[in-house]
Amino acid sequence: MIRYDIDVFMDPWAGLADDDEISAYYNSIGTLSDDQYLEIIKKDLLPYFNSFNTNIRRELLNKLLHALNMPNYNFEREFNSVLPPFPPPQDPRQFFIWIYEQISEREDA
Repeated sequence: MIRYDIDVFMDPWAGLADDDEISAYYNSIGTLSDDQYLEIIKKDLLPYFNSFNTNIRRELLNKLLHALNMPNYNFEREFNSVLPPFPPPQDPRQFFIWIYEQISEREDA
C-alpha cells in the first residue's frame, strides 16, 4: 500500500488520547456531530496548517487529494494511528474529506 504521509493533518491531535483532561472533555460530549467535527478542524487544524508556507501547503493538500482518490486507502488506520482524543466519525474517510474541503476553500480564496 502506498502511503501519502497524510498523518500531518492529524498532528494537532497527536497523542492527545493520553491527555486525561482533553479526553474527558471529548468523552463528556459523547458522539460528535458532523458540525462538531468541522469546528474541531477549523479550531485546531487550520491555524496549524496555515503555519506552513504556500508550497508545503499545496504539496500536502495534493497528497491528501491523492489519498482520497484511492478506493482502498485505510483512513481509519490513519486516523487512529495518532491517538486523537476523540473517536473517528462513522466513516473516517469523511473526516479527511472535511479537512480537504476546509483547507481548499481557504486556499482557493
